Amino acid sequence: MQPTTKNEKRVWELYDKLPKLDGAAIRFAIHHIGGEQPAFFTKKKDAIIGTYRCTVCGGEWNGQGSEKVVCPHCNHELKTEVTKKKKYNNYGFFVDAQTCEEWLVLRYYWHDHNLFADGKVDNEFNEVMQLWYDKDANEVVMGKCKAMYPSRVRCPFNVWSGMSIKRPRKGSNYYYGYNILDTPFDCIWLENLPQCFKYVDWSKWDRYDISDVLPYMQKYPMIETLLKMERRDILKALFKDGRLNNPEIYFNSIRLAIKNKYQPVMEPKNNDLGMWFDMLPQLLRLGKDWHNPFYVCPADLKTTHNKYTDIISEMESLEKAAKMEKQYKDARKMFFGMDIGNDEIHIQPLESVVDFYKEWKEMKHCVYSCEYFNMQRHPDSLILSARTGDWHDPIKFLETIEIDIRTFTIRQVHGHCNADSERHQEVIDIVKKNLHKIKKVIKDYKAEQAKKAKEKKDKENPLKEAA
Repeated sequence: MQPTTKNEKRVWELYDKLPKLDGAAIRFAIHHIGGEQPAFFTKKKDAIIGTYRCTVCGGEWNGQGSEKVVCPHCNHELKTEVTKKKKYNNYGFFVDAQTCEEWLVLRYYWHDHNLFADGKVDNEFNEVMQLWYDKDANEVVMGKCKAMYPSRVRCPFNVWSGMSIKRPRKGSNYYYGYNILDTPFDCIWLENLPQCFKYVDWSKWDRYDISDVLPYMQKYPMIETLLKMERRDILKALFKDGRLNNPEIYFNSIRLAIKNKYQPVMEPKNNDLGMWFDMLPQLLRLGKDWHNPFYVCPADLKTTHNKYTDIISEMESLEKAAKMEKQYKDARKMFFGMDIGNDEIHIQPLESVVDFYKEWKEMKHCVYSCEYFNMQRHPDSLILSARTGDWHDPIKFLETIEIDIRTFTIRQVHGHCNADSERHQEVIDIVKKNLHKIKKVIKDYKAEQAKKAKEKKDKENPLKEAA
C-alpha cells in the first residue's frame, strides 16, 4: 500500500535508515525465544556417563545425567531430555525496540532455529512487521503480507514478500483485515533505546505491558513515574476503555492521590481502584473541582461513588439516552435473546437503554450513569444481567457482568451497590463456562453478514446473473 498521509510518507523515508539486527539482539533472541530449551542426553544402558547435545549451539560434551545442565559452549541453561533425537526446531517472534529520529519503532522479527543431525545450527531471522510511534503516540504500521493460510504454517507472515504500509482497520468489536493483535512475541530487546527509556527497571514488567506502555512514554511523562513506582494496576486501568483519550483529569487525580497518600490508590483492595477511576469522570460531569483533594480523595469512596452515580443518573433523562438506542441495538443485536445461564440463574444481555435504566434502579451502580450503552465509549463491552426467576419479571437481580468481547474475558462483576451477591462466585463460574457461546455468536453473525453482502452484490450485477 502506498503512503498517503504525512506520517506514512515520513515513515517511508526513514525506513531505509533503520540499522540491521545486531549480534547482541540475535544472541538475546536465541536464548529467550521458546522458553526453556532441552539438552538431548544419550547413554548406553549401564553407563554412568552419557553424551549431551545442546539444542541452542549444537555443541556436545560428556557428563552424568541431571535434571538441568549448563552448556559449556554457549553457557545456556538447558533442561535435560533423555532421547535419541538429533534434530531440533524452535521458532517464534521477538521485538527489537529502538528509535529512529523522532519515532519509536517496535520491530517484529520471526526467528526460525534449526539443529541438524550433523550438529550444524541454522538461525534465520526475518523482519515481518514494524510499529512506528511519534511523540503524540500516533501509529503507523509497516509489514509484510500475511500468509494465505496462517493456521497451516508456523509463521503467519509471508516472509518472502516486501515491506509496505499497512492500515489495520478496527471495527466496533475487533480488528479485522491486517491484524496486529495476533502476533504474540516471546521477548523484547530494549538495549537499543536511548537513555530516557532506561530509567525504569523493565525486568519487573511483563513483555506485553512493555509494548503497550512504550509508545506513550514520550507523550505522557506521568507514565514513566508510574513505571518507576511499579504501579501496574494503575497503568492497566489507564489503558482501559480509551481513558488516555482524555488523560488530564486522570493524571492530575493520580498526582493528588499519591501526594495525599490516598488509601484506595496507594493500597487498592478488591475493586477500589476501578471504582475510583469510574468516579473521576463523574466529577467532571457534575462540575466538581477535580483539582481539589476533597473531591478527588473522598473519605468514603463507595458512598461517594454511589451518591454521584445516583445524581448523574437522575440528571440523565431516558429521552437523551434514547438517541443512542439505535446505535446500541445495531452493535449488540447479535446477542439479543441469548441466555447463558442455567435452570435457576438466567444470564442475558441488556437489550435497550430502558434495560440499563432498570438495571441501575435495581442495582444502584454505574452501569447507566457511565453509559455502558454508548458504543463510542465502550466499544468492546457486552453487559449481561444475572437474575433468578423469569428474566423479564425476575424474583431477584443478582449481578451485572461486563464482558470484553475482544479478548473474551470477564472485566467486572458487581451486585447491588457494587457489593458481591451471595451467589457471586456461582455467576462467575457460569459465565466463564459459557464464554465460548459468545464467541460463536460473533462468528456466526460475521458469516451471515458476509453471505448477505455477497447475495446483495450478485443481485446488483445482472450480467453475472445472466451468465
